[in-house]
Amino acid sequence: MIITTKLRSLSARSLVLAALFCVLLGRGLQYFLKSETPLRTFIWSEDAFGTVLGWFGIPWTDFANSMSASRALDFLEASIGLFFLALAAVALRELCTQRHTMAFRRTLWGLVPFFFVAAAAEFKNSGLQLAHLVEVSAMTFTPLMFLVMWNARGELRTTSSLWFLRLVIALTFFGHGMYALGYGYAQPGRFIDMTISILHCDESFARAFLKVAGALDVWIAWICLTLRPIALVSLTLLWATIWGFATATARVWANFSPDFVQSSLVDWVPEMIVRLPHGLLPLALWLSFSCHTRRSTKTKYQ
Repeated sequence: MIITTKLRSLSARSLVLAALFCVLLGRGLQYFLKSETPLRTFIWSEDAFGTVLGWFGIPWTDFANSMSASRALDFLEASIGLFFLALAAVALRELCTQRHTMAFRRTLWGLVPFFFVAAAAEFKNSGLQLAHLVEVSAMTFTPLMFLVMWNARGELRTTSSLWFLRLVIALTFFGHGMYALGYGYAQPGRFIDMTISILHCDESFARAFLKVAGALDVWIAWICLTLRPIALVSLTLLWATIWGFATATARVWANFSPDFVQSSLVDWVPEMIVRLPHGLLPLALWLSFSCHTRRSTKTKYQ
């Protein structure tokens, strides 16, 4: 039983590390290929950065029209992208070799605030929609979760630390479910368009399909938080894994154009990769939960 539990823990760690790799790779591609760092959101905001420029006596219009400032920002964003891609390569090496380096962990600790800034930028770009901030929880918290749940030797700190994993999954699916249900927000047009493109259906069917999917997302969030009823936990987590991977790959599937192969891949492959944790994290939780399927289940996860 002890050996099985250790193997399950290592498998869960590998999946969370794979999720971390996807976040780093996806963000690196977004920053390097598409210049979508959070810096652009705040620096090109007159309300946010114009005040800072005013402290140095620099008019906002001069800065906004400066080609040198634009080139400097492009260079900085590309550099950040390359840095994230290099970190992704290190994460992949750790995943393949199961070796643990303190330098990698220290670098991740230093980057944790950057992921929160990125989430704040997406929140701002969404028009301050709380559901969007919640929806990007997996992208935001996976690096911190990896650092907090496992020590430098790759050992799970305590079974109670699995609460972090459960909460991140619940938040991600709850935010996605609120959008799909249209509860508090209009159903996003991009969700409807992707559904129509993939299922070849009309808009009314797409909206109904999204409502069903949204209700299941909320159910997944509830199961992750409560792990009740016990009999449905494994099935629900497996469904969350399948659905998480499906919604990630849907970005490429629905938006790929054979007439514009390069732009389709550049635009949507990073969007897919950064969302692959939506399938990897529920799978990691399922592996951890499956270690405790007997009488100890109720006490191990509280």
